[in-house]
Amino acid sequence: MEESQPEPPIEIFYRGIWYKRNPNAKQRAHRVYYSPPRESGYDDLHREIWRDNHPGEEIPKGWHIHHDDHDPFNNDPCNLVLRSPKDHGQEHKDEFAEARREHMDAIRPLAAEWHASDEGHAWHVEHGRRTWEDREPAARKVCESCHKEFDAWFADARYCSRTCINRARERKYLEAVICPVCGRTFKRDRYRKRPETCSPKCGWVLRKQREA
Repeated sequence: MEESQPEPPIEIFYRGIWYKRNPNAKQRAHRVYYSPPRESGYDDLHREIWRDNHPGEEIPKGWHIHHDDHDPFNNDPCNLVLRSPKDHGQEHKDEFAEARREHMDAIRPLAAEWHASDEGHAWHVEHGRRTWEDREPAARKVCESCHKEFDAWFADARYCSRTCINRARERKYLEAVICPVCGRTFKRDRYRKRPETCSPKCGWVLRKQREA
């Protein structure tokens, strides 16, 4: 079976200029819009047709010429409408929604693979290092645990160190419990029933007592 040959570029002659589009281009705009030669000073064909049929009017910077019937090959002057970027996006939101979803589904596994690679890891390490260059503390605060002043790198910081964070956690979540085997007191998360004993050794003794 012979492989299909790529479709050749298509040209249109308009007001002394050859405009071309490439049906095999990766970008949609290059596939459906006719472009003038580089450095010719002219715009895409549909925009030039709109200008020729609206003498004295200008296309505001950033605005689009919309194909009213959604056929980009229909450059009849009656089919060309001036639209703001926002309004033009609303015109095509349903048309391109599925294409955007398919694009994201296609690139998501590739992105995950790159981020997990050695190259991706090296990039994240370097990016993280750069984010801290010349960074200033967000605020001067008082630690809620030891009550000392410290430079907080984040506005919602409450403690000056990991030690103070652990102390605060102990006060909030840990409670004193008596080991049922040796009678020693140990600390355990008040919202859990494990461990039951102060050590693995006492835990082994407790299991033997229950088995007996």
